[in-house]
This record gives sequence, structure tokens and C-alpha cells, in this order.
Amino acid sequence: MACVRRFKAHANHRVGPERLGVLDHAVERAALMVSGRMIKPADLGLRSAGDSPNRIEDMDLEEVERFLIQKALARFEGNAKQAAEALAFKGSALSFLGRQEEAHELLNRSVERARKVGSPRAEALALTCLGFALQRADRTSEAQAVYKEGIEAGERAGDAGILGTLQLNLAGLEKVSGDIA
Repeated sequence: MACVRRFKAHANHRVGPERLGVLDHAVERAALMVSGRMIKPADLGLRSAGDSPNRIEDMDLEEVERFLIQKALARFEGNAKQAAEALAFKGSALSFLGRQEEAHELLNRSVERARKVGSPRAEALALTCLGFALQRADRTSEAQAVYKEGIEAGERAGDAGILGTLQLNLAGLEKVSGDIA
């Protein structure tokens, strides 16, 4: 996650806050569409270095933006696993903001993305966030099923922190629903 935070801070400084939403969307799309473990400039629809003008003065605004994104990706080595985790956190934030449908859609995509890149940790994290969102939407039976899936992923990942969180959340739901004393 440190890589994603550094990338966003660098991008905010280079691109500016008014264009950061466009960049955020492009990175989110690339995280979902990337076929390998790393996000490459081509995954963002960016040209290779040989395809663009040599001097920044010769570029239009869109080309400058692409150039800066390419530089930031190269510097922070856009890790697809971290991108999947970032999607989960964004989905969780949407849920806290009350934008449940958007949150559920993004969190489901995050789970799919984590599975696609083969990261049990990112999968467990995404399932944790999805379970939270379902629980906040009073969809407790769905949340319980998601927490159980997350526990399996957490065990595969060997991540005690995520595993503990999932187990506590599941136990809390089971207690409220009367499944345990």
C-alpha cells in the first residue's frame, strides 16, 4: 500500500488535484484489466516511450499527462496486487459514504482482481471489506458467507491480522443472529 500512497502523492503533485480523478479512474481500470502481476503503461492506454514526442514542450496537455503517468508508474513499479488492495479500500470508503451499490460493485471487482493476480492476501482483504459493506447494508447472511470465504483466503495467505479480523466479524454476526451464545 505504501507504493500506491507514494504513487498518488507523486501524481497529485505532478498532475494536480483537478486531474487526479481521471488518473485514479485510469489506475482502477488498469488494475482490473491487467493480465499479469504488474500494471504497465499499455494497461493504462499509454504509449511506449518511442511513440511520444521527445520534448515536453512539443506535447499537448493529454500527452504531458500520459508522460507524467508513465514516469510515476516506472518510479513506483505499479504492482497489480497492491492495486487490487487499493480497490478494496476505495470500495470500503464508498460504503462508509453510503454509496452501497457502487461499493458492492467495486468490492466484487476487487475480489475478482485479487483472484486473477493470484493474491490470497488481497483476496482476503477485499472479502473483509465486502463483508463490512454487506453488514452495513443489513445483508447479514451474505456478509457471513463472504466472511467465511475470506477466512479461507486469509488462511491461504497466512495473514494473522486479516484472519483475526474476519473471524471476529463472523463471530459477531453469528452472535447477533443467535447462531452462537
